[in-house]
Amino acid sequence: MSKLRAFIRRFQYEILLLLVMGALSAAVINWHSPVDPITYGFYLADYRLGFCSRMLIASVVSMLSGQRVTEGFLAAFTLISLLAAFVLTAVLLGRVIKAAGIQLRGAVAVLALLFCCAGNGVLMYAQIVGMLDIYWYIFAALSILCIKNRTLRWLVPLFCVMGIASHYAFLFSFLPLILLLLYRDSIAAQPEKGARALFWLSAAVSLAAAVYFVFFAHLTITLSQEEFIAAIKNRTDLPVWEDYFRGYFFFTDRQGIQVGGVKGLLEALAGTAAESFRLQNTLRILAGAVPAAVLFGFLWRQALRYSTDKREKRLIILYMLLPLCALPALLISSDVSRWVSSALMSQFALVFYLLFSGSEAVRESLVLLKNRAVSNPLWLAAFLIACLVMVYRYD
Repeated sequence: MSKLRAFIRRFQYEILLLLVMGALSAAVINWHSPVDPITYGFYLADYRLGFCSRMLIASVVSMLSGQRVTEGFLAAFTLISLLAAFVLTAVLLGRVIKAAGIQLRGAVAVLALLFCCAGNGVLMYAQIVGMLDIYWYIFAALSILCIKNRTLRWLVPLFCVMGIASHYAFLFSFLPLILLLLYRDSIAAQPEKGARALFWLSAAVSLAAAVYFVFFAHLTITLSQEEFIAAIKNRTDLPVWEDYFRGYFFFTDRQGIQVGGVKGLLEALAGTAAESFRLQNTLRILAGAVPAAVLFGFLWRQALRYSTDKREKRLIILYMLLPLCALPALLISSDVSRWVSSALMSQFALVFYLLFSGSEAVRESLVLLKNRAVSNPLWLAAFLIACLVMVYRYD
């Protein structure tokens, strides 16, 4: 019993955050059908059919499931993936809270809870169980977990490639965050040995992976469209979204017309995005992001004031501009909520990483924010409510 109490005391923050995420997820998941049937196909096209992006997770499923993929197996696999993401989140945030010191520990804990509870935070993955988005997040979290370890940090380039292999949208969501963190460490006044090499290696292999998976991977598919889909149907009794395979692996639009490779597919996606664009939905999503955007705008603006180092000031400007990396994705996708959420989570990750790394400018800006919040509790309550009432919705 004493060992259990010692364990709970040591990992009290991690346990609390994990319980919060678990409880909220249990409330939002549709337990009658936790996985949306439209996502079944994401887990069926594996490396036996080619070597393309979106096939990595399906290949893991193939290794674990045996000959047939069932609905029950996919439900278990995706829910375990969600739990893994929550555990990684709790571990990372627990380390940040403990490293914050007595003065800031409460404020950092509130930020951590906000990240775990807000609709545009990690909770969004419980609302889109089955989508591949969670694997971008897992590979990003693993990268951040390893960056500060002198040995494990060399796994970061691998995680970057795996993120792109899971879905090339990783290029616009979390890869810019990882590269920015590596760049920040590489240009420090006294960078750790190997920091510059790690940054350039990660950037190079990510670029190579991006070029391969976007422009050349489809050449590894030797089957025809019908043979490809038949091979998938032979592995499961689940309904298969055929348009997904025809579009993303054979560059065929919704009318069944070949669109001429990657360029044609991008044009077709841009056209679909324009057709499905809804101003009202976009304004609702952006309005829901305003409270968090105001929070980060305040923190970065104050960090610029407190920073006395020109190099750090330039980095802070890059931190502020990081959400712009999602703009290319908006040109070919109508999933505005998807990109807004990843942009906001990246901003949270930057603040947490800089606090853990001992950035005085960020610490001072958070101290100022804490003092203002304590002196204006009604404003604090209004802000927290505004952040929490925003419910993620996949559009």
